[in-house]
Amino acid sequence: MKTRFPFGSQRLLLLLQSVTGYTESLISEEAVPPSRAIGPSMSIGLTVRKYWNSTLKLGALYQQLVAEKKYTKDASNLKVSFRATKAENEHSKSVSPESDMTLPTFQSSPLTSSAGSRLLDNDFSARLDPLVSLPGRSVHSQTIESSLVPCDACESTQVSLQEVGKAIIDLCGTLNISSSLGKFLKMVEERLGGKLLTAMDVGYWATEQSKDLSRINKHIQMLMGLINPLKGELEEFEKQKNELKKQLENLDGCLQKEKEAKRQQREETEQLLQKKERESQQLMAKLQKAKEDLGNREYLSRLLL
Repeated sequence: MKTRFPFGSQRLLLLLQSVTGYTESLISEEAVPPSRAIGPSMSIGLTVRKYWNSTLKLGALYQQLVAEKKYTKDASNLKVSFRATKAENEHSKSVSPESDMTLPTFQSSPLTSSAGSRLLDNDFSARLDPLVSLPGRSVHSQTIESSLVPCDACESTQVSLQEVGKAIIDLCGTLNISSSLGKFLKMVEERLGGKLLTAMDVGYWATEQSKDLSRINKHIQMLMGLINPLKGELEEFEKQKNELKKQLENLDGCLQKEKEAKRQQREETEQLLQKKERESQQLMAKLQKAKEDLGNREYLSRLLL
């Protein structure tokens, strides 16, 4: 059942919603606030809570802006005083060459700016800790003064990081899996070109790289899950192959023995046939001789008669 508000409460609720929307648009740096539904689309408690959170965020941003302006003003005054001191020292010629070199180095050192900014940010964060602990979402921002200036070590580290990232992207392509780091790298190249990454970009890079490594690990585990059963089957096939090989060797030995036995049997049969043939020839010779003897006897008997 939809809650009905008195007419005055509806106006107050609409005012709180409008102020909350405008505050959120200021925090998100939008020129035009997003369009919202007019009327009590949520409870008065939730509207007040969102209004209070937006007010806290806006106040935190305002305090940060004041601190940054104060730091910029102090830095400008410090530069002016350094320049005035340097002019006096050069005019009086009472300062050694080492001091002349030290002052401009200190003035132009980017680390000094970064260190001061970090101190202000730490102090500011300590003051805002009780506010951040309230329900709501925190808004992180980084200014030009608080950004770290890249050094040679950072450049070398990022070059190594890019080489490792490209190797991971190539591995993902080889394994035919998607690469979150590849998409992020394309976006970074379109946005920064050949410039160095910021600390936030490096953090995103590490996150996307961790996703790819996790994806590669899962893919390798899946492949190992497929390979390990195949290894077992391959070992079983190897055992069967060895057994079949032994059986084949045994059959080959039996076949050789059988061939040898048949050869010996054939030789014995041939020898027996030759013996029978000789005996047959001898018997035929005896029969022929007996026949001739019988013919001679008949002839003699006829002559005697």
